Amino acid sequence: IPDNLITEARGIGYRTFRTVLRRNTAYITERSVPERLTALGVPVLVIFGAADRRWDPTSAHHYDTVPNARI
Repeated sequence: IPDNLITEARGIGYRTFRTVLRRNTAYITERSVPERLTALGVPVLVIFGAADRRWDPTSAHHYDTVPNARI
């Protein structure tokens, strides 16, 4: 993670941080990422690392429903 991004993240106040988390959760809950990608109708390359700490690599199968997706 770039140092400037860390610095910016540390400068975010608690209320702003909580708002970002809440809205991000609402965004993902409204429609999943695979659903959003399907609606775009463009080729997609999905990459998950075996040791990915952000996303569970076993969830890659959710992208099987996305047309023109390469996993």
